[in-house]
Amino acid sequence: MIEIKPNIFNNFLCPECKSSKVEVKEIVFPGIHVLADCKCQICNTLFFSDFPIGHALFYPVTFNKSSYTIYDNENIAWFAKPLLNSYIYKLNDQISIQKKIYRQTKDIILLNCIDYLYGHVLLKLFNAQEYLEKFNKLGLVIIIPKQFDWLIPEGVSEVWTVDIKLKDAQNWFVVINDFIQNELKRFSKVYLSLAFSHPEFGKIDIEKFTGIKPFNIHNFTKQNPTFTFIYREDRLWTSGKLSSMISEINSQMYLFSLLKNILILFQKRKIIKTFRLLKNIFPNAVFNIVGIDTKGKYPAFINDMRKNKINISIEKLWCKIYSESHIVIGIHGSNMILPSVLSAGFIELLPMSREDNFLQDIAKSFNNRVDVFLGRFTQEYVRPIELASKIASVINKFPEAFIRYDNSFLGHKVYYETHKWKIDGN
Repeated sequence: MIEIKPNIFNNFLCPECKSSKVEVKEIVFPGIHVLADCKCQICNTLFFSDFPIGHALFYPVTFNKSSYTIYDNENIAWFAKPLLNSYIYKLNDQISIQKKIYRQTKDIILLNCIDYLYGHVLLKLFNAQEYLEKFNKLGLVIIIPKQFDWLIPEGVSEVWTVDIKLKDAQNWFVVINDFIQNELKRFSKVYLSLAFSHPEFGKIDIEKFTGIKPFNIHNFTKQNPTFTFIYREDRLWTSGKLSSMISEINSQMYLFSLLKNILILFQKRKIIKTFRLLKNIFPNAVFNIVGIDTKGKYPAFINDMRKNKINISIEKLWCKIYSESHIVIGIHGSNMILPSVLSAGFIELLPMSREDNFLQDIAKSFNNRVDVFLGRFTQEYVRPIELASKIASVINKFPEAFIRYDNSFLGHKVYYETHKWKIDGN
C-alpha cells in the first residue's frame, strides 16, 4: 500500500536534472491513472508522474506539463501516449458517479479499478480479497465502472461507481478528480492499493466476486462433458495469415466489411464442425456458445446463449455456464478471465500477434499440475479436427492425469497412513 494522506508518498525524481528534491503539489485522479503533480525544487521543472500502482508498477509514466515530453517511453507507448493526450484534451463532461457506503471508517485503502479493457478492470478488482482478509481494520473503498458493480465482494466499506463506457476510460475526466478530491476530505488516513494488474490467482476465491462456485473437479467424470465456445466477431478464429489480417482491420470500407463477414461465416462453420466431431465422440455431451451478437443460427444440439447486449443477469448466466463447463474455448482476448477460472479447463487460440500477451487473460492458478493439464494453448489457425482431438484428449485422459498429478495424491504420508506402510526405525 502507498500512503497519500496525511503523508504523501514521494519517491519521485526530476526527469530533467534527476534530483530527488521534488515537491508533490497535488494528487490527481483523472481516471485510470493516479498522478503526482510535481515540481522540482532544483530546476523548477513541472511534471506529472504515476504513482506506482496497477500497470504503473511496471510502466510508470512521467511527462512534462509544459513541453508535453514523455520520459523513458521506449516500451510503454500504449500506456503513456493515451495519458498525455487525455491531459491535453481534458474532458469536462458531466458523468454520473454513485457512492454507496456500507461501513463508516476513517482510515481507508483506495482501490482504483477504472480501466479501458474489461480484463484489466477484473484483474484490479481481484486485489480486493487481499485487503479484506488481511487489513480488515481499514476500510476498503473501490472505484469501478458501473457495469462491474455486481462483482463487488462483501465486506467493502464503500463503492464509487463511475458510469462510463470502457472505451472512454482512457480520457482525463475532470469530474472524476473533483469527486474523489472532495470525498477524500472525509478520511483521516488514505492508502492507495497497489492494484496488481496480475494478482496471485492461487489465493483468489472467485465465488466471493461472482457468487458462483467454480467447477468441482471431483465431479469431472460424473457429469456429461460440457463444452462452451466464447464467440466474438472482433477476434476471429481464422484460417491463415491473410484472413487474420483482414479480421483485425476495423475499416468501414465495403470491401473489408464484406470480407470480414465471409470470415465470420467461416468461423461459424468451424465452430459447428468442431462440435459435431466432439458429438461423435461424446454423444451425451452438452454444447454451448456464448458471446455478443446473435447473427446466424446454429444447429439445435448447440445451446446458443449469445446476446446482442449484456446486462447483469446475462453476465451471471454466462458465469454459471462457465462453471458447468469441462472445457471453454476462446480466442485470446475473448474475456477469458472469468471463463478460465470458473470452468474445469480451457483451450485458448493464441494468434502470433498476441504471443507477447501470453497468459494475460487467463486466471487459472496453475498451483496444481492438474490445472496445467487442463489449460491448453494452440495456434490461431488450428483446424476443427485438430481442436476436437485436443479437447477429446483432455476429457479421455483426465482420470489418469488426476491420479498422477493432483496434489492430494502426491504426499508420502497419504500412502503410509492408508496402507500402514512402515519405515525401519520409525
